[in-house]
Amino acid sequence: MAKKIVLLFSIIVLLAGCEKAFLPKEPEQDAEAVFNQIWNDFNEHYALFEVKNVDWDAMYNKYHPLIEKDMHPVLLFDVIAAMLNELKDGHVNLVAPFDRQRYTGWYLNYPPNFNRNLLERNYWKNAYRITEGGAFYYMKFDSVGYIYIPSFSAGGFGYIDGVLSAMDDLKGVIIDVRNNGGGDPKNAETVASRFASQKTLYAYWKWKNGPEKNDFTEPQPFYLNPEGHYYPKKVVVLTNRSSYSATNDFVMMMKVLDNVTIIGDSTGGGEGSPFFRELQNGWYYRFSRTQTLDVQMNHVESGIAPDIKIDMDSTDEMNGIDTILEYALSTF
Repeated sequence: MAKKIVLLFSIIVLLAGCEKAFLPKEPEQDAEAVFNQIWNDFNEHYALFEVKNVDWDAMYNKYHPLIEKDMHPVLLFDVIAAMLNELKDGHVNLVAPFDRQRYTGWYLNYPPNFNRNLLERNYWKNAYRITEGGAFYYMKFDSVGYIYIPSFSAGGFGYIDGVLSAMDDLKGVIIDVRNNGGGDPKNAETVASRFASQKTLYAYWKWKNGPEKNDFTEPQPFYLNPEGHYYPKKVVVLTNRSSYSATNDFVMMMKVLDNVTIIGDSTGGGEGSPFFRELQNGWYYRFSRTQTLDVQMNHVESGIAPDIKIDMDSTDEMNGIDTILEYALSTF
């Protein structure tokens, strides 16, 4: 009987050990290790220190002394978030179960220049159509077509051919990408390609390819190729500071075309392609690992200037008038 008890106890101990072996390891919670991991990864892979004019070593000296061995995760998060906010990059995020660090100054520090309620009430008036997937809201203002693209993340961008075909008999078209925060650059290219008559250079990309500050690939040219239903008539693109990321790419594509005019405010920028990684404590972070330059080899991280700068007039807005849209309509 005693032998059976000893054997049973041994089996229980063995099973307990096996269970621990198969359980997932607890995330490393050491605050300094977490801080050093994210600082080092940015130091080796972040692409925009020079563009942002940020001394990353100075950031280490500023924020590392705030790290304590047993500090609460929320306090650790706040220290790292403050350091990342020094980059002023909308493509940089720190994500924990309890919070998401984000930089919003690229649009909050500027006039909104967009009022969707005003548009729906005084301009769209339920006279617009919406394609399947929500990629395009479109209608006609007398002899001018109007297409609002709320996001490049939606589905159904192939419907652009049908939308433009319905506007072939008009003087031209206005494409409104105000407050479009981006999405898939391929969707942006799908739309822009309908306005290109020939293969056209629109940008250069450089990838961070090593740990040193100046480790980048040579600039690689990117071209816009004609595809789908070609629209040769006049095009106006409306922009504001909330036109960001893939929308920044879209405006860069459209700006090189002869029949296109950009009207409104500068875009919000967002030139770096974002990459996600995981910290040893289970948090995630995102950072920009590429540089984008226009055809003049200028960085576009801070935004793309319009051809014609127009802000929404506050008195106009109070009276239900979209100053930017009205000016665009007057150019046809």
